[in-house]
Amino acid sequence: MRLARKYGPSDIKLFVNDYNLESDWDGNKKLKSLINWIRKWESDGVTYIDGIGTQMHISCYMNETTQNNKKKAITNMFKLMAESGKLVRVSELDMGMEDANGNNVPTGKMTEAMHQKMADLYEWIVKQYLAIIPAQSIFSGG
Repeated sequence: MRLARKYGPSDIKLFVNDYNLESDWDGNKKLKSLINWIRKWESDGVTYIDGIGTQMHISCYMNETTQNNKKKAITNMFKLMAESGKLVRVSELDMGMEDANGNNVPTGKMTEAMHQKMADLYEWIVKQYLAIIPAQSIFSGG
């Protein structure tokens, strides 16, 4: 981090970027741990991390209960990221599809209803990001 600030452009923004931060199976523990590590690293008084990036490799679920649990975890992720006071970036957002029985559905086998549900989920995620992340924490840089 110090070398990037020393040798990089003066306006460089340094991010910790990771995946599974929206995990519903552990109550977003990975993100909570990451935020704690950032605080620990910054406690040396020299290290400063500007933001947190999330690589969202997710699925859209035709099972409503499963999808609602996933949505709650995504909302919680954005809330935790906002509370960190860091810049927040969705660095990747890709999505697979699972049918009502939990089986992966290849793109070529998706129905129009599945495509629409996926489109709705993409839109919902963007709206959650914009509603939860404070404007000053939205990273729109390159």
